Amino acid sequence: MGLRKNEAARVTPVHGPHTHGWRALNEVELDAWYASEDAKGMTCDGETKLAPRRKRFQLDDGDIVTIIKGRATWNGDFGGPVRNCCVVMTRDGEFLFMKRASLVAV
Repeated sequence: MGLRKNEAARVTPVHGPHTHGWRALNEVELDAWYASEDAKGMTCDGETKLAPRRKRFQLDDGDIVTIIKGRATWNGDFGGPVRNCCVVMTRDGEFLFMKRASLVAV
């Protein structure tokens, strides 16, 4: 059975005891990064540092999430799109992208 909108799903990590979900940074988090020491200076290659594009959240084995969108693609990184994702809502109310392989419908 697939992952359908508004259904509950259980997190089942493929590798290790936990998996990650992610979302785009909001404006407050991005401003905080630019104000921090992490944004200052240059990399070892002599280039200015790039701001992070996403914030990661750790989800443990057995956590229950609600499926918001069953099929999605993340396009927010510098590289190519991340396919085979879905949008979920955690118990805390965060909307995250997750790989479909690490979720099982309840």
